[in-house]
Amino acid sequence: MAYEYSAENHDWDLTLRASWNLLMSGQAADQMANLERKNEQVFSFFTGSMLLAFCAIESFTSSVAFSMPDHDSFKNFDYDD
Repeated sequence: MAYEYSAENHDWDLTLRASWNLLMSGQAADQMANLERKNEQVFSFFTGSMLLAFCAIESFTSSVAFSMPDHDSFKNFDYDD
């Protein structure tokens, strides 16, 4: 049986933590005086951090949507729509 990815399987809080780690690494690299290709490194850290932050927000939103059918107040919610 093939594995099918779903947002229900995604660990959004771990993704947000990884984003924060990249942000802190970018700030540390920005403070280093003799870092080879410093601007390239800093740009890579910050771009990766922004991308992972977006992925974490999207994943969290999807996980909320997946839990909506379990609550009575959202019984008319059409997830497929």
